[in-house]
Amino acid sequence: MRLVLARHGETLENKKGILQGWREGGLSSKGKKQALLLARRLKGTKIDFIYTSDLKRALETAKIISKHNGSIRVIADKRLREKKYGKLEGTKVSEERIDEVDWGDYTKENKKANIEKNEDFFYRVKGFYTSLIKKHPTKTILIIGHSGSILMLQLAMQGITAKGLKTCKGKIKEQSFTGLSEFQITKNGHYKPICINCSKHLKS
Repeated sequence: MRLVLARHGETLENKKGILQGWREGGLSSKGKKQALLLARRLKGTKIDFIYTSDLKRALETAKIISKHNGSIRVIADKRLREKKYGKLEGTKVSEERIDEVDWGDYTKENKKANIEKNEDFFYRVKGFYTSLIKKHPTKTILIIGHSGSILMLQLAMQGITAKGLKTCKGKIKEQSFTGLSEFQITKNGHYKPICINCSKHLKS
């Protein structure tokens, strides 16, 4: 399997520094241009299916790519959603607070705010990945996700367990808007990185 991962384009909320999580979020004019530039970069690449988060910002990015590449079938899957941030969604949250929520201990405060546990987030995304490699072992798949879900996909590829999540902090960089990462996945599950978070298409 050839697996291509890309983050959605910039949203209006991203511009304002608003934490989205499971909130929909619509692409900004810059985000739409980013998606179009990514679509052009992928032109000529044989993609069998596009799997995407069902949230608007990812789905909109996927549809732009599909439209400019022969109407590739787009399949929305809730398991590819960003981490759920509960009551923090729709607010401006400092990077320190996000870092604490993502990598610190799961507290009563987090539970009360209805924030998704990292372990639950990981297993949700890993479940998607496991089913994908079984369903399409020889296909080329493009996945449009979010910074968090793309991170969890890469950890699942590496065989990381939920217990090992904290040790992974900083080992995989956050994916930039429409940044592209590509991997070759063997039948026994081993992966070979081809490119990581490449955004050269945005410079054209």
